Formats: sequence, C-alpha cells, structure tokens
Amino acid sequence: MRTLVGIALAASLATPACSPHKVSHNPAPPVEIPQEFTSISDGGGNLPDRWWQDFHDADLDTLIEQALRGNLQVRAAWERLHQANAVAAQAGAARFPFLNLGASYTESEPANPFFPASPVKFEAAYEVDLFKKMSNGNHAALLDAAAARDQVEAMAMSLVAQIAETWFSLVAQRARLELLDQQVELSSQFLELAEMRLGQGLGSSLDVLQQRQQMAAVAAQRPLLEASERVLQNQLAILIGKAPGGADIGATKELPELPQRPSTGVPADLLLRRPDVRAARLQVEAADYRVAVAVANRLPSLTLHGSYGPFQSVDAMMGSGKDYSFNPIWNLAANLLMPLFDAGRRKHEVRRNEAVVREKSYVFGQALLQAMLEVENALVQENKQVEYISQLDQQLLIAEQALEEARQRYGMGIGDQSFLQILQALSTTQQIQQSMVQAHQQALSYRIALCRALGGSWSRELHPKNSQSTQAASQEPARAGPNAPGDTQP
Repeated sequence: MRTLVGIALAASLATPACSPHKVSHNPAPPVEIPQEFTSISDGGGNLPDRWWQDFHDADLDTLIEQALRGNLQVRAAWERLHQANAVAAQAGAARFPFLNLGASYTESEPANPFFPASPVKFEAAYEVDLFKKMSNGNHAALLDAAAARDQVEAMAMSLVAQIAETWFSLVAQRARLELLDQQVELSSQFLELAEMRLGQGLGSSLDVLQQRQQMAAVAAQRPLLEASERVLQNQLAILIGKAPGGADIGATKELPELPQRPSTGVPADLLLRRPDVRAARLQVEAADYRVAVAVANRLPSLTLHGSYGPFQSVDAMMGSGKDYSFNPIWNLAANLLMPLFDAGRRKHEVRRNEAVVREKSYVFGQALLQAMLEVENALVQENKQVEYISQLDQQLLIAEQALEEARQRYGMGIGDQSFLQILQALSTTQQIQQSMVQAHQQALSYRIALCRALGGSWSRELHPKNSQSTQAASQEPARAGPNAPGDTQP
C-alpha cells in the first residue's frame, strides 16, 4: 500500500498539468471590422480623456465628480465586482490543499486500554490538478471579475454622459426662460406702439388686443419651462445619489459653444476604448475556460488524503501509569477515479458549455456592432445638426430684418400696413429664437453621444468610495490576463 501511495504522489508531482482543451485567448469578433468609419470626422481634434472638461463648465465637473462617488447604481456595480473577486478567490483556493484540525472525545465501557481515542487530529486533502480543471476554473472566474470591472467602467461612462446631457438640458431650459423674458419685454414695446397709434387715431383697438394676446401667449410658456427646470434638477439630484431637492445644482444659464470635433480614430479602437465591448470579449474567453473544465471532468481525477494525530503508547499504559507517552500516527491515501458511465451527463455538459461560448461570441459581436453604430449615428447627426443651426442663423437674420421693417412702416404709417404683419413677423422671430436654443442643446447632446460612443481610458482610474470597497478593489485581478507565471496552455 505504501508503494502505491508513493507512486501516486510521485506521479502527481512529476507530471505537468495539461489542459485537454485549448482556450482561445483574446477571441476575434464574429463580425468584420471596417477600416474606417463611413462618416469621417473632419474636426481633427484629439479626443480628450475627460471629454466633458472641454466644455469648461465648473458646475458640470462638480456634478460628475459627485455622481461617480454617490450614484447608487455605480456603487451597486462596485459591490458586484467585489462579489466576482470573492468568487475568483474561492476558485483559486481550490488549487491548494485544505487542512482541518479536529478534536474528539470517546468514552466506552468497558474501557479499552490498548486502543484509546486520539483527542486531536489533523486532516488534509488535495486534488491533483492533472488536467487543469481547477486552474481553468480559476481562470474563468478571474475573467468574470475582470469583466465585472469593465462593466463598472461602462456604467460610469454612461452615467457621465447622462449627467452631461441632463445638465445641458437644464441649462437650455434656463436659457429659454431668459429668452422668454426678453421676448415678453419686446412684445410689451410693440404693445406700447399699438397703444400709441390708437391714441393718435391711426390704429385700432383690434391691434392692441391682438398684441396683448400675443404677449400673453409668450408669457404662458413660463410655467411649463419652470416645471421642466424643476424636473431636470430632480433628475440630477437622483443621479448624484441624493433625494430630489437635496442637491446643490449650479445656476448656469448659458449653453457653451460646441468644442472642436474630435478625431474618431478607427473602428478597431473600440475594442480597447469601450469597456462594454471589452467585458463582452472577456466573457467569451471565460466561457471557453469552462469548456476546458467540463472536458476535464470526463477524465480521471487523483485525490490525496492524509491525517496526523497523537497516539498513547500501549507500553506506557501497561506500566506504572505515572509516565504516559504519546507517539504520532499518520496515514496517507491516494484515490484515483475514472468516470465510466454517467448516461452522457458529462458529455452534454461539454456541449452546453461550447454553446455558451458561441452565444457569448455573438453577444460580443453585437456589442461591437452597437458601438460602431453609436459612433456613426452621432457623427452624422452632429454634422447635420451643425448645418441646421447654420440655416437657422440665416432664417433668424431675415426674420429680424423683416420685423424691423414692419415696425418702421407701421410706425410711420407707410402704405397699407396692418398690425397683423407685425404680429406675424414677431411670432416668426421668437419661434426661431426658441428653436436656436433647442438646436444648440441638441448639438451638444450629439457631441456627448459621440464622446460616449468613442469610450476612453479615464474610467480605469476609478476606485470605490469606502475603505472596505477600496481594500476589496486592491485585490481585483490584474488586467494582463488570468495566466499566472509558468502556467501555460500546452
């Protein structure tokens, strides 16, 4: 028996572990990646890592900092990462022996002096990783943890974009309120003109009533704009992790100019810059490692068992009884198991895991396609929005000239001028002014969508807020990959 155990132990130590399934590292996406985007960015500017700082808005910067620390969904994502790290640590622990310390007491009648019970005993067990079953399971869990980290970063990127878009929507509402006040003031000036003409006997009471109605229609927009402003403030409060009304929101009332359009690079850059795409790729590789685990389960397994404990000597008990001595007793056993029949359970488990790999591969490809779609859409939408704003500028210039001409002709009584023409020109001008604010906000929204779609590396510097999470984060797996030094695939 000793010879058999010794041979098994020597074989387990001398035989290098070999995986029966070759895992594909950094799997290629199941879709063709074009050489460049169809909508070429002609801006030429470098994409800043923290793109929102290009807007030079201190209030926006503060909101983003608060959101990255306090947003509850992001904090929940950090906890999912800690769970994944703990699972990976558990999977890694399976590669090492375990040791137990046991204590027991046995009393029998009549007492047996020749075979007393051993009160304390150490037990150990170790499954030899002949076919890298535990090692591959550990690699899969490490990749799951790395993917969970990328998912945290993807959520953070989406949060930053949502904060920026909500903030500029709020600023746009405030800008529209400011514009509304200016329009009411201008309408009151035309009302004074109509009343003056009526007092001179040159106008009619209808002109005055029509202008009062126009001014009332403009002023009636204020409650709706104020409601939208409050709703957006509440949304921002929730995004930074505070109750509605419990956040100090900045008072900016002017939208920033659109920064220089950044260079988009090439679609292949998204494989590195987009954390959601990186996570999808890691999940494909993790699933492939689990195929290796399923294959290894169909092969023999070798387990070593051992125990050690004191044993009271028989000679000491048969003597005077005053000098007791304890001699150690140990045992070592090796169990070699070979699956013979399981009605195909292990074989179908392999097939299931292979199907999971294919599924994850398609999910990876879809994530990459979606990333390219977001970049393409943001580019074309921003390009056309800039053209639209340029056309609005021309319309506004013409409308303002027409309004001024109508005012002068009406005031001087030139030709057959009715006040209705002033009302039409004034209404057109004010509508274009409102459209300009909305168009500018929409251009900023498309730029935010473009920057989010292009991804970045700033999210890799993120870390959890509290000390417990920080400690857990310091134990997360390295990004270089799950393979430990000297641990290679044959």
